[in-house]
Amino acid sequence: MKLKRSIFFLLLLVMLSVVLSCGMRVSPESDFEVVYGNGGRNVEIVRYTGRSQVVVIPPRIQRRPVVTIRATAFCGIVNPPKLHRVEIPKTVKTIEIYAFCCNQLTSITIPRGVEFTSSANDWYYSDDTVGWREFRTAYNENNRRAGIYTRSNTNSREWRRSRR
Repeated sequence: MKLKRSIFFLLLLVMLSVVLSCGMRVSPESDFEVVYGNGGRNVEIVRYTGRSQVVVIPPRIQRRPVVTIRATAFCGIVNPPKLHRVEIPKTVKTIEIYAFCCNQLTSITIPRGVEFTSSANDWYYSDDTVGWREFRTAYNENNRRAGIYTRSNTNSREWRRSRR
């Protein structure tokens, strides 16, 4: 009886570890070029140099919180490959204009209250062709609530929010 119980718990532990390891891994710090802000106390991402189409932005780089994603940091023209999915950590407070332009995003996980910069030329950088403007609209219409925002494909302009 003890042997059966031990085997059962061992199998349960293995299954649990498999399920937990299937979660997305944080992208390595080396995939990001950064500058320091606020007297060196925080980090702003200026460029994604990785090759994955699925990016999980780390909440901290070099032990400093990531607070800003700069303009064109993840731009699909400037920094290939074209992204399909991105997870933004709770530490991020600002995403600058064109940060994710010219990608093929279908899933964005974002925290509550992120601010987006914009300008009169918001349409210029092919920003609209990837539905980024519609994503921002959906995020704002949801009172900038945290969640996973998805769309059915890269041609769709309709983003839907679900809870994490």
